[in-house]
Amino acid sequence: MDTLEPPRRGKKQGIPLWSLLAALAVMALVSLAALGTFVYFSKSEKLKLQRQVEELEAQKKRGELDRQKGAEDLRMNLARTRQEEVLAQARNATNALGRLLGTLTQTAADAQALRSNESGQTVALHPGLVAQARRFYDAELRALTSSDEVIARLEGARRIELQMVKASGTSYEPETNLTATVQMAVLWAEGQAEKVAHVQTLLTSLADEAKIKVVTSSTAERGVTLEQAIAHLSDAEVVGQQRELVAKTSDAKAQAASTVASAEASRIVEEAKVQAARILEGASAKAAQQKLDETVHAAEARIESSKAQVAVKSAENEALKVKLRQKASEAGVKLKLAPFITPGYLQLPGSLVPNKAPHSLTELKSFGALEPTMEGLQKLVDVAFTKLDKVRPRWHLAKNSNTAWKFHPDELESIKEVQGLLNELGPVLVEMGMLTQ
Repeated sequence: MDTLEPPRRGKKQGIPLWSLLAALAVMALVSLAALGTFVYFSKSEKLKLQRQVEELEAQKKRGELDRQKGAEDLRMNLARTRQEEVLAQARNATNALGRLLGTLTQTAADAQALRSNESGQTVALHPGLVAQARRFYDAELRALTSSDEVIARLEGARRIELQMVKASGTSYEPETNLTATVQMAVLWAEGQAEKVAHVQTLLTSLADEAKIKVVTSSTAERGVTLEQAIAHLSDAEVVGQQRELVAKTSDAKAQAASTVASAEASRIVEEAKVQAARILEGASAKAAQQKLDETVHAAEARIESSKAQVAVKSAENEALKVKLRQKASEAGVKLKLAPFITPGYLQLPGSLVPNKAPHSLTELKSFGALEPTMEGLQKLVDVAFTKLDKVRPRWHLAKNSNTAWKFHPDELESIKEVQGLLNELGPVLVEMGMLTQ
């Protein structure tokens, strides 16, 4: 029988120390590497975040600078636009005033020359034309504005023009009063130019009429200037007035004597009437009272009749007003009257108001725009056509002209219709607030 041998005890198994140290070293290195990596990535993220923040700040600053630059560019554009507008209007004003000064000077020179030149001597041959010439010099020519006034306004417009030229390229935005000043200067110059043109026409007509007329008198004094003829006419009128005064004085003396006699006769008649009144006073008192009562009753009846008539008339007027209000409220009528009832800044005659308002009925009448004449129609066209009004609807006429309408029957009739509507509906439009008083 075999004998069991106990198991052999081998050597105890374990991790060598150097392996453990090596493992610990590796773990330490791994930890250090991980820590370094963490620190590196942490710093990297921090730097990245810092760069992002700095980039956002830079973008914000760029945006602010762009916004400021945009605002500055906008301000400069607006200023440049306003400068160009005022400059154009100022140049328009200087041109209009310059033309006015030229025509005014020429008209004065022509009028002065006619006093003594050959054409004036021809006018002097006809007493009727001499009388017209005197009225021309005493009234029409004197009514024109003075050259000093035109020069003062022209220098003012040039001053504004120079100011705009110097302000070019800056952020200076012209004040509203500068625009109003040059606009009013243009309107004033246009109005005065019409007056000068009228005077020029009268002056030309005098000379032309003298050429047409025939000298029938063989004793007509030739070589007399128009100025001398006007002086002779004035002297003759003075002599005639003196003669008339003497004649009236003589008549007055004769009339005075007759008046004294008439006064005495009147006194006698009045005394007779007083005596007769005393006699009849007692008898007529009762009749007078009766007559007074009848008069009172008749007056009361007339008062009641008048009240009834007034009531009827008021009712008729109110009914008419209702019809006129309805007509004024029609869309078609409003469209035709739009250039006048639309609120705006520009008013007549060329004045500006701070708050928008419709045109004034009184000013339209004073301006002559509601007169049923060709001149009145022209003034109505001037109000509705002028390009100075930038707010209200404007009339668009043939050839884009404010005078060609006279040769286009359709436009003429349309303008007459609008003038008729303003005359018919004017008070009602004021009452409805569509026109100002």
